[in-house]
Amino acid sequence: MILAAKTAGADIVKFQKSNLEAKFTAKCLEQPYDSVNSWGKTYGEHKRYLEFSEDKFQELMDYAKELNIACTASAMDILSARFLNKLNVPFIKIGSGDVNNLPLIKEVCQMGKPVVLSTGMADMQWVRKIIETVKESYTEINVNPPYKLVLMHCVSR
Repeated sequence: MILAAKTAGADIVKFQKSNLEAKFTAKCLEQPYDSVNSWGKTYGEHKRYLEFSEDKFQELMDYAKELNIACTASAMDILSARFLNKLNVPFIKIGSGDVNNLPLIKEVCQMGKPVVLSTGMADMQWVRKIIETVKESYTEINVNPPYKLVLMHCVSR
């Protein structure tokens, strides 16, 4: 898929990175997951099957670099954000499912990384709260405006 993106003219590819134990409770991961779309008997087995290990993720990053295409990911939790920061990705994306995860947003900002954040179905009051949080977080590490934030918004019906 990285090669296909490069061949199609893309400048960057984006994956998702989760630390399942940081993102989900043990009870959630142990839940039976009986579905035609299941890759395991429990939700945890299913998610572990789909999740790239840190070694595999490093392979993806190396391959993208070899092809001269940038690579990043959505951080689904703080531990994943820290891992992505170690890989020196050009920015970290925060998905709409974490639009209310202010500790994650603060952590990413305090890394000094640019943030691309999907606002999903957040209302304008919450978007203002996110912007305030980003400004405060960058200020704490002495990053001056313009702040490194891109907001994306998709409308659902």
